[in-house]
Amino acid sequence: AELLGKNWRILYDPKQVNWIETEVFPIVQKQSYWRGITKSKRKNGTLFDAEVTLNVTSEGDLICICKDISHRVKAKEELLEKIKLAQLNADIGVVLTEQNNISDCLKNSLAVISNHLDPISLQVWLFDKTSQTLKLKASNNPNIKSDEFPYVIEFSRDPISRVARNHYSIVHRHLVNDLQLQEITKISDKVIVTFAAYPLKIQDNLLGIIAIFSQQNLSNHTLDCLESSTNEIALGIERLQTQLNLKRQLEKTTLLARITQEIRQSLEPEQIFGIATKQLRQILAADRVAIFRLFPETNYVQGKFISEDTIHPFKSILDRKVLDPCFGYDHSSSYKQGKILANANIYDANLS
Repeated sequence: AELLGKNWRILYDPKQVNWIETEVFPIVQKQSYWRGITKSKRKNGTLFDAEVTLNVTSEGDLICICKDISHRVKAKEELLEKIKLAQLNADIGVVLTEQNNISDCLKNSLAVISNHLDPISLQVWLFDKTSQTLKLKASNNPNIKSDEFPYVIEFSRDPISRVARNHYSIVHRHLVNDLQLQEITKISDKVIVTFAAYPLKIQDNLLGIIAIFSQQNLSNHTLDCLESSTNEIALGIERLQTQLNLKRQLEKTTLLARITQEIRQSLEPEQIFGIATKQLRQILAADRVAIFRLFPETNYVQGKFISEDTIHPFKSILDRKVLDPCFGYDHSSSYKQGKILANANIYDANLS
């Protein structure tokens, strides 16, 4: 009753009115019938999907039947989204089984997600246990050149670092001019609507972070799917890391066997030391391996380097003599009893 005497155009926005007048009415005039879906307007001004049927009677009157099908359209869209996301997970699975190194695994996984979701930026940060930092290892962002990898984020107050510290995902929506995220993404000319970051972890072992920056308001189902994909990528990274560690262990075992064989074939100490330093540096992938001889007659306060193997640009220290009373008087007895000292980072070891 509220529509009696009013123009039908109030039920549609201007674009829809123009479409009906230019596309629908010509069909009705020709066939006296039309049925299709339009965007109609509710009393409160919001739009909804409507199935509209138009019939022209023999007297020339136009009968319009309008049915709200917004729930049906929404259900169809959700079904299509689920199919699309299922395909995303399937494609991720294929990538993870086909790749033999972590770099290609990450690059191709991001390519799959980009093809399905078209985000502004996707990034994978891997966790370096030694330095306790996150290093950017892969990104689909053309503003970040491959030769600039890796950027490093220390554990600070930025959102990616929070995910690393707490081992749980975060999601932010409706972000406008977030300078912190713009700095991370190297993007300043686009509005980030959704930001989500997920920990790549196996149980409590943090491997890294995957972050997505989108101009769209991503649905909860899409975000759940991304979290599932993140778990699959974490398993893929762990598998490749295990394979790499086994390969390195095999290489080290082989090199140690070769060292032992070559040493047994030599009777000269200098030659034995030369073989040992050269092969050990290769095994350890070190910059320098050296053998230092302490002189017992000086109570182990003096000694010199008698063999080394080093790489450019480091200068040789061969035959360099060292005087260290502190070592001789305070520490030599411990090393004679078999003490071993190993430091992953000498700058943090407080050796002085």
